[in-house]
Amino acid sequence: MLSLLRLVAARHLRDSRGRTLLTLLGICVGVSAVVGITALNGAVLDAFNTMVASISRGSDLQVSSGEVGVPDEMLEKVRAVPGVTSASPLLENTVMDPATGDRILVLGIDFLGHDPFRGLAEKEGGKNIVDDEMAFLNNPRAVLVAGPYAQAHALKKGDVVKLLTASGPADFEIAGLLAPTGAAKAFGGSVGIMGMDAAQLMFGKENRYDRIDVEVDVTVGADAVRERIRAATGGGMVVDRPNDRGQRISRMVFALQTALQLASGVALLVGIFVVFNTMAIAVMQRRRELATLRALGMPRAQVVALVAGEAALLGILGGLAGVLLGRLLAELALQSVADAISAIYVEIKPSGAQVPAWLAVTGFLMGVVTAVVGAARPAADAAGVSPVMVLAGRATSLRPPRHPALMALAGGLTLTSALFVATLPAWNDIPVAGYVAAFLVLVGTALCAPLVLSGLRAATEPVMRALGSVTGQLACGNLTRDLSRASVTSVALMFGLALSIGVGALVGSFKSTMDQWLVTSVPSDMFLSVGGGLADQKNIPVKVEVGAGLADVPGVEAVFHVRMAQLPFEDLTLQVLSLETDVYMRRAKLMVRDGPSVITGQMLRSTGGVTISENLSSKKHLHAGDVLVLGTPKGPRRFPILAVAVDFTSDQGFVMMDRSTYTEAFGDTLADMFQLFLKPGTDVEATRRVLAQQFGPRGLTVTTNGEFRAYVGALVDNAFAVTGAIQLVAVLIALLGIINTLLAAVLDRTREIGVLRAVGALRSQVNAVMVVEAILLGLGAAVMSVVAGSAFGHIFTAVINFQSTGWSLPFVFPWGTAGQAALLSVGVAAIASLVPARRAGHLDVRDALSVE
Repeated sequence: MLSLLRLVAARHLRDSRGRTLLTLLGICVGVSAVVGITALNGAVLDAFNTMVASISRGSDLQVSSGEVGVPDEMLEKVRAVPGVTSASPLLENTVMDPATGDRILVLGIDFLGHDPFRGLAEKEGGKNIVDDEMAFLNNPRAVLVAGPYAQAHALKKGDVVKLLTASGPADFEIAGLLAPTGAAKAFGGSVGIMGMDAAQLMFGKENRYDRIDVEVDVTVGADAVRERIRAATGGGMVVDRPNDRGQRISRMVFALQTALQLASGVALLVGIFVVFNTMAIAVMQRRRELATLRALGMPRAQVVALVAGEAALLGILGGLAGVLLGRLLAELALQSVADAISAIYVEIKPSGAQVPAWLAVTGFLMGVVTAVVGAARPAADAAGVSPVMVLAGRATSLRPPRHPALMALAGGLTLTSALFVATLPAWNDIPVAGYVAAFLVLVGTALCAPLVLSGLRAATEPVMRALGSVTGQLACGNLTRDLSRASVTSVALMFGLALSIGVGALVGSFKSTMDQWLVTSVPSDMFLSVGGGLADQKNIPVKVEVGAGLADVPGVEAVFHVRMAQLPFEDLTLQVLSLETDVYMRRAKLMVRDGPSVITGQMLRSTGGVTISENLSSKKHLHAGDVLVLGTPKGPRRFPILAVAVDFTSDQGFVMMDRSTYTEAFGDTLADMFQLFLKPGTDVEATRRVLAQQFGPRGLTVTTNGEFRAYVGALVDNAFAVTGAIQLVAVLIALLGIINTLLAAVLDRTREIGVLRAVGALRSQVNAVMVVEAILLGLGAAVMSVVAGSAFGHIFTAVINFQSTGWSLPFVFPWGTAGQAALLSVGVAAIASLVPARRAGHLDVRDALSVE
């Protein structure tokens, strides 16, 4: 068999370089999409886990309370708990250098206590890297920075670096450089360390820590100590293991990562169809050769093995190339995805995307398996053809229709089952039913392809006849001559287009509702924040004094302070918004789904109540009139729920309360943003220039309402950017399939083309037949993609999105995307036909007539 592969298969692959290259591209791109997205997801999770592990300091438990922090008096209470062997406080602050825009994770540690991080500030032999430890601790602007950050910015000991703090920009002196080990490896090596008191002062966290790391007596056990700490701290703190924190973070981005992974699978699936077409061409072109081998005694099993082996060779080469390309794609897309996750969920700084050995092997095997699966049907056909018929010139590769009506009936039943599956609840908070329903839609639509193409022929043939177009009539007849191959080609193109329409429906539905929400719920004219972030995870909370004087700027009608803090709630991480609701509600109108139709600031302030988002209501079955229990430094607190409203701030859940309620409950007085209402008739740009001139030196960035809305829209687009790229990949792979299919048609109709040319058909007419046939294939794909894409849109919007995020979105059909998909389908098909059409037009008439 190896000799046959070398003498027969390898020679054929070498002689048919064009089709071999097309097939390799199909396999390579499909494999690279899966490997690239998997590596991308792995890099994101690795960034989470590295940061958590690097700064967990070997702790068994961690005491925290989200962004509001832990009061410093809790430290002694924790240390006094029986079974606690050590408790070390920690501050975590991600800040920015305003000159470069680069961000650095600054940790505040207790150098005077028993802190595991003290070793970072020591050289070999135990000597401190700072010249004077007490001078370092007494200098609120002294910082140690990790070697990688210093090298990237050409910094050395004694240099000064400007960083944004809770009081605005400040100059920090680099007191020493840290070796890139332990915590200094976190955040891609962009790490700084300060003394605890200095960090508390500079970042507005006086008298509180971000968390307390606890080591426990192994004879007592972490679970027992956990309960004791909860009791000692009043039950308002979160006490969990370090890996629980990593899992909480991973949970936040799970839906996005799963969507990307499934989208990449579509590209691989389309690649299977490319292999199918290529191997079908190979079998057709070599049927005399294969028939000769059969006539000489080769068993059918060996014929199957020969064709499958040839496909496996392609799979090996395509798989290897796909793994290499996948790593490149992951590197190219990593920063875009990391930026979206950092803005929406939690800030990360991946060090790079890697393809581990298991993923490389898996990707390679995917290429081989994809090729063999795609070649299975052509291999069976090769073995099944009678050698006597082939050698006698009476065999044909054309297959009669495989009962299109019965296949369409099966497709209809499959589509119906998708409707039922879509109604099933999520499994372990994962919308498995939605993904299964989407797959069933693909299968059901694919089964309808033969009937769609047959119907398309029946509809267009009379039109061509009425127009007197001979080329059009020939193209219509050719469309269904090999219905199986034509259907596979059209379905492959449909897959990518349907995914585009489905994602377009989700994005369109999301943006439509979000735009309405932004108009009614975010009415501010100006936004001022530190760090460039608009109250997202890149924003730097500041003291309210930074915005002192804003109300005195000409044209400013009112100012209110916005604090957006992440708080743990059961298995979720909520976004808690606090602001002066009396001022905010002058112009804002919440889109209430449950509760009073009008919510006023006075209602929220006087009752100490909250409004919650629709998705939090759905996830936790909370309603207006219920009570939301949140952990606070003073213990669990009950907040009456006044209303449930539409809000897109967080897919985990959102809570809004008056600023007075928030500061009294959590003791947090920082602000993420200052929002302004301008007086009617105020020149927005002139006011903006005044604000930038007066408050820019304080680190505040001024943004208008229009820019804010554009920023939010860009976040949505960025989150789906990789998905869009994968859709394009699927369409490009389908283009290769069309080229292969039409090349097969040229081979199959060589004698027929010769007859047409002999009786006077022009080359342009032969070319036109191929182009029109391709356009009909594209039209068939367009029709099916609209049907499947509409179903996808409903499933993505009402099932997968709702079960993943809890957001209820009205379905908006993406007419623009559907129109573009239809034009793309026809255009791609027409372009793909040019190569085979040229080959058909340039066939030598005598050679073509001599073909048996």
